[in-house]
Amino acid sequence: MSSNAGLASLVGVVLVSASVSAEVRSGQVVEVRPDEVVQGDLYVAGSQVTVLGRVTGDLLVLANTVDIKGVVDGDVLGAAGTLNVTGKVLGSVRGAAAQMSLLGPVGRDAAVAGGQLEIGPQATVGRDLLLAAGSAEVSGPVKGDVWAAANMLGLRAGVGGNVEARVGQLDLGDDARVAGNLRYESAKGARRANGASVAGVTEHRALEATAWQGGRWVAVLWLRSMVAMFGLGLMLVLVFPTFTRRSVSALKASPWKSLGLGLAAALGIPGAAMVIVIIGALIGGWWLGMLLFGLYVTSLAVCFPMVGVFVGRWILDRLRRPGAHVVLALLIGVGLMTVLLRVPVVGALVVIVTLVFGLGAMILGETEGRRVAT
Repeated sequence: MSSNAGLASLVGVVLVSASVSAEVRSGQVVEVRPDEVVQGDLYVAGSQVTVLGRVTGDLLVLANTVDIKGVVDGDVLGAAGTLNVTGKVLGSVRGAAAQMSLLGPVGRDAAVAGGQLEIGPQATVGRDLLLAAGSAEVSGPVKGDVWAAANMLGLRAGVGGNVEARVGQLDLGDDARVAGNLRYESAKGARRANGASVAGVTEHRALEATAWQGGRWVAVLWLRSMVAMFGLGLMLVLVFPTFTRRSVSALKASPWKSLGLGLAAALGIPGAAMVIVIIGALIGGWWLGMLLFGLYVTSLAVCFPMVGVFVGRWILDRLRRPGAHVVLALLIGVGLMTVLLRVPVVGALVVIVTLVFGLGAMILGETEGRRVAT
């Protein structure tokens, strides 16, 4: 067997091992029981996810509602409508949600985004806190630095390092203790309680409190992104109609299975490609890893118009026009998605959901389609 042929066979082994190195669960309701210990990483997708037990590795979760009440030895990466972390996370927390509450200890960093964000008094952040929110309350101590962007930021606990913020309004409570410097940009001065203290320099850079005049520019950016996505989708539905039909049908018939496959592929394929490049550099055929990664990136780009067709079809079905042309479905879907992509926090959620669902649906559609053909 030649080295290239051997490396080609290794591709399948690496992909399988990458996908099974973590446990994947999906469904309407997913629960890790109080007496349950998940060895290694856990990837979860569902409508309602509750973690009461222990995860010894990392936890990746995508759901409408997430409650983490147990212990996670590694990192937490989550996207949800509502995300509550009341348990203990030994690693870092990275999450985005419309409403997010961090009410338990975090061993390392916290990078969080939400419409409404709460860092409760029982929470502690072992290193740095990075947040972006419409409204944020930080009532638990942060041992490192704080970087924040919010319309309203309430700081009511100790910060071991510096605070850098761009806010509409900064509110320093009686328990606010900043050990380093406080630098913030705002049209208003900070509201500062008598008990609040800043050990270092306090610097306020004033912003003009004028109405934002960038509406036309945002409209131009939206139009450009929509044209680009619609053009890619048009090529997809006209040149590869069978592939598009299979993928959309798979997403409609098996959304949770698509989500599980998408999670495994999104996290497994880049690592597999890297391993193949490294091994290929030693025995030959490194280009197979680059080819795999290129196909992966292309697939991610295709996810947006493909999911756009699915969204457009769903809307047209509700409007009692199930037989409408696929191009009309594409136009409606990508139009709505490109609007949502411009919304803070929501845009990030749309990207994550689109990539994971889309990638899984493409894999599922092709595997089931070929199975039927044979």
